[in-house]
Amino acid sequence: MVRGHGHGSTSKPRDDKTRDVLAVTLYFVSGVLAGRFIGSPLRVSGWMNRWVVSIALPALILAKLPALALGSDAVVPVVSAWFTISVAVAVVLVVSRRRGWPSEVTGALLMVVPLGNTAFLGLPVVTAILGHDHVPAALAFDQMGTFLALATYGSFVAGRFGAGERGMRPVARRLVTFPPFIALVVSMLLRLATVPELLHRVLAGTGRSVAPVAIVSLGLRFVPRLRFRRGHIVLFGLVVKMLLLPAVVFAAAMLLGDPTGPSWQSSVLQSAMPPMVTAGIIGISAGFDEELTTTLVAVGTVAALVILPVVSLMAG
Repeated sequence: MVRGHGHGSTSKPRDDKTRDVLAVTLYFVSGVLAGRFIGSPLRVSGWMNRWVVSIALPALILAKLPALALGSDAVVPVVSAWFTISVAVAVVLVVSRRRGWPSEVTGALLMVVPLGNTAFLGLPVVTAILGHDHVPAALAFDQMGTFLALATYGSFVAGRFGAGERGMRPVARRLVTFPPFIALVVSMLLRLATVPELLHRVLAGTGRSVAPVAIVSLGLRFVPRLRFRRGHIVLFGLVVKMLLLPAVVFAAAMLLGDPTGPSWQSSVLQSAMPPMVTAGIIGISAGFDEELTTTLVAVGTVAALVILPVVSLMAG
């Protein structure tokens, strides 16, 4: 189903998986605390964001996408991933238009509501709650769903709704000069060649810095004072991301397949993951509403401690 170096072996000890989950919180808290003591947290965060968007994420794309293969047993999780992304986009666009939200708010929601933290948080959670036999489906959901969408859909949203001129030509220019999109195109060409092992190691090693650097950067920017009149937007985004989407996948499982099968169970739980940290960083770099983006990611990650065990009852 998925070949290459991906996310690592499925035989990783459960203690290590638990440590991965705790690391999400620890990185974020470290960033929040560091932001209280260093002189220019926003400047430091800006440097970190540029590293993630311009270097680390493109390296991760180049390390992973050329090695991905899709098998028949990946159909359910991959289709589930892209279907939930489509549902989230449709809901956000309809509600945003009716509410008259500005483009920086709509862009922030379009970036972080459809894309969940299905790798750094999702894979350890699926392993811990559902077991190792569910990992292949969870990997397919992440790599051929969320991760590929980050490189394609995420690049488009950053270009279409990001700061700058409007119109097809400026949007196209921002898209084709966006480092993750360039890396996506190059990765497609690399599928026709063999990547030297040393180069792959360098790319993979650089790519591994995406999650910790992105989470610390968001922590540096996080100020827990979201204006009350904006709270309903955060609530809307998280309800769609963490409750509506897994409910949609579960309903599809009831209608089309076996809800107790590993592919469907993994897909339900993966679809409930909180907003993706890297998507948030891309959104902030594109000029989307920073306060809203940071709060959605931070609150969603905390809410996951309660929501994911509840969703797992439905998945299980």
